[in-house]
Amino acid sequence: MKKSLFYLICAIMGGLIAALGLLIAKKFGFAVSVSGAVTAGFAVAAATFAALTPAVREKIRHVCCDLDWAEEVCRGYNAIPRLYRKSFWQLFGFINLAFLFHTVNFMWGNRDWAAVRFAVDPAQSLSEGRFSAWWLQELLFDGKILPVINNLWAFAGLALAGVLLGIYWKLPQRTAAFVITGLFFLITPYTLSWLYFAQNTLGIFWLPAIVLAALLLSGCRSRNLNAVYACNIASVLLLVMALGTYLPVINFIGVAVLGKVFLQTVFADISLKCAFKRIVQSIANLTAALMIYAFIIVVLKDTGIMRPAYNTELMPLIALPAKIPALLAVMVEQFAVSLPFADLFYKLMYLAMVLTALFALIFQSPDVKAAARGLLLVPFILLASKLAFFLSVPSAENPAHLARIDFFGLPLIYALALTTVLKLGGAYLKRLGYALAIVVIFAGFVRVAYALKVWKFGWEAETKLAERIITRLEKLPEFNVNGHYKLLQIGEQSLRGKYYIRKPGEQPSGELLAWAYYPAGRAKDAYNFYYQADFLEADAGLGEAVAANPNLREYILNRARPWPAPESLFISGEYIVLVLDDAALAKAQAALSAQP
Repeated sequence: MKKSLFYLICAIMGGLIAALGLLIAKKFGFAVSVSGAVTAGFAVAAATFAALTPAVREKIRHVCCDLDWAEEVCRGYNAIPRLYRKSFWQLFGFINLAFLFHTVNFMWGNRDWAAVRFAVDPAQSLSEGRFSAWWLQELLFDGKILPVINNLWAFAGLALAGVLLGIYWKLPQRTAAFVITGLFFLITPYTLSWLYFAQNTLGIFWLPAIVLAALLLSGCRSRNLNAVYACNIASVLLLVMALGTYLPVINFIGVAVLGKVFLQTVFADISLKCAFKRIVQSIANLTAALMIYAFIIVVLKDTGIMRPAYNTELMPLIALPAKIPALLAVMVEQFAVSLPFADLFYKLMYLAMVLTALFALIFQSPDVKAAARGLLLVPFILLASKLAFFLSVPSAENPAHLARIDFFGLPLIYALALTTVLKLGGAYLKRLGYALAIVVIFAGFVRVAYALKVWKFGWEAETKLAERIITRLEKLPEFNVNGHYKLLQIGEQSLRGKYYIRKPGEQPSGELLAWAYYPAGRAKDAYNFYYQADFLEADAGLGEAVAANPNLREYILNRARPWPAPESLFISGEYIVLVLDDAALAKAQAALSAQP
């Protein structure tokens, strides 16, 4: 055992050295991709471990020389229980059906123009502290965002998550239970919100499956200690990868783990102490992963790679108690707060399932003690669903109810409610649970279809607006198609809202409706995308542009008007100014007037 552990450490070190060497070579101009360096690191680690371990060498020789691969693949597939295979393919089919319009039309959001045209930029994710954000994109497609296949792989991750959740929470061993529970938390506007970010879709949609796989590996039980060590090391690495992809996945981890404790202590009728003992290894692995994640973030900050602030920057521990009242409020509000395409009636249907689950918990638990233990855990599960909000610094980009962050918490609570009804409820209550779930899933299909229609119309309208802007720009005598300009875009025109019937009381959502496809501050790549030449070399900030060219100050203060006025476009030297929004123009004028 000690030799095997030593060999494993040597192999990991060898792989790290190989990967770092290739990344350093990339800095000196060698044609090495990040995905190639990572793949080479894994290959070197595997080869080193095999070379040091005779038993592994023999197994590799057997696999490479003796086995019939086609037969083994079929045998391995058939070895998977039929319930899991059938559930996966049904989930995969329904998810693809729900989001088919998006897959066929290949739409993307305002941050994706350069990534869609070329490939994802690892430096961008590192600057945000998301060091493993695009590992799957790099591994499968060399960083490129491809039509159709990108979504298919992403939806495969969601379908796998639905199956793994059923295994982890020990759902009733029926295909209907697995499929309906999976669709119940996956066919929602919260899932749709991540389709706005094409460069993030693949990695994000695999996060639930990665987390659940890590938690299942944490529960590995074997007499072979090497197998146990391997499972726990793999679990820690998967959790580090998940946290490094997007930190708010901590919400999903918290709800999944506490949901398992909840189901065990109520349905299996064991004490809270025993239930928590069963997840000690999961907590230990998560703690190790958080420590490794924190170390990597410190290194990224100290080396200047990660920018000082991001929309999920963590609050100091001393400031957390003051945020508890806000946390308690949003824990409850999340069940009734409506967003675009997630209206109040839709949220109330989900709330009906939650209340049905509470009824089953109180009146159909094995005994009063089991019900009391379950009720004791409920507030902690709600808290876990808002961990990212609690731990992160409040900002305009991180409000209390953000669809893309709620994707990791609230839908999983809904799935837990349905699971509770299916495991605790009597025959009539189970039928009610299934019926309500099917109605909600259908409502999810309808809202996703409506949202995609709105998105498509908004996309086409903004693209035609961009064409009109370019046409007018070409008519300006100062414009040179071969020039290299910096663009100062004041405001933006999000036209998705033009096709949306807004409901009273809705909170705004950038990714679902409010953000433009041609955004202020990131519009350079968007306007270059369809044009014959890359005439824009950078996006300019207001302060930088005015300091470099005083003519811009006079134009913005005295002559600028929002589109479609003729004065909405102005060229001076290497700067192009485009004014799209009256409120943004007023804000810019106020900022300039306040300057000496």
